[in-house]
Amino acid sequence: MADAVRTTIASAASPPKRRTVDEQLLVRWPGLYLRLARAFERMSPRSKIRRYFLRRGVVSTWRAWSRGDLDLVLGRYAQDAELHAIPNMIATGMDRTYEGHAGIRRLAADWGEAWGEMSVAPLEVWDFGDCAMTYARGRVQARGLEIGFEYDVHSVVWWRRGLVVRHRDFTNREEALRAIDAESAAASP
Repeated sequence: MADAVRTTIASAASPPKRRTVDEQLLVRWPGLYLRLARAFERMSPRSKIRRYFLRRGVVSTWRAWSRGDLDLVLGRYAQDAELHAIPNMIATGMDRTYEGHAGIRRLAADWGEAWGEMSVAPLEVWDFGDCAMTYARGRVQARGLEIGFEYDVHSVVWWRRGLVVRHRDFTNREEALRAIDAESAAASP
């Protein structure tokens, strides 16, 4: 983690219920977003501009996920991206891995069926250059029950050519860091 750049995320008092102007542009003109994301990818993780846009993208994506705005979420994911769900949050009938945009939509439907209400508040993001790890606090409430609980999640996303190609959720930081190390070792010649 010595090479990672940590950025804290201040929680907003009341997140917007609708898309912001930049989010509307992402959905309406995905090509423009992709060009900007590729430029962002070439910047140093220590760059203030990169840190700002990474933080903004993390907050925007989690807010969109929480309010069910999948078009905005998927605007940041490659068509063949894979998402590995939080292991201890998988309800009966849910898959562990979801592939492509259709798979991520299926995950959202599965989550909605099992949990009903969900919110996630990102607290910090670590930029490793070719991937980022977000630490967040989530809250879910079981559908039809008054039972709700909070959980911590460490989400790691790897991107290529401006889009997320893999997303894995972990229940603890050590597991997430091991996955990052394993991926780095596999990518090294």
